[in-house]
Amino acid sequence: MNSTTLDPSFLRAVILMSGFRGDAMKSAQAALLYLGLRGDFTGAHLPGEITQGSKHIAGAACGALQAQGLIEPVGRIKSPHADAKGRKVNLYRVSNERVGAARAWLRVNGYTATENEQLSLIA
Repeated sequence: MNSTTLDPSFLRAVILMSGFRGDAMKSAQAALLYLGLRGDFTGAHLPGEITQGSKHIAGAACGALQAQGLIEPVGRIKSPHADAKGRKVNLYRVSNERVGAARAWLRVNGYTATENEQLSLIA
């Protein structure tokens, strides 16, 4: 899978969500990076407190991080949510080469949680 080629219409939606739902997008991106620093993840792993009940924030945040080159898709798996009825979702990873960049993104955006605090933030 190519890590940065995304459909232009999807990128437009990501930009719009960043502009109109900026705080929610930033929180979702931070939570996804914390998940990614622990291992592989999907957007479906974000708790409702982070997505504020939106079905679109997680996907847009994943797209934003992918477009920035901070995460890469590594496959597709069944969604962990029962209401998804077996629908497949992208599985992402922060590659070893991008761990430093992911930590820098978190730091620059005001997220300074230690690795021990990360789990409590996204659990």
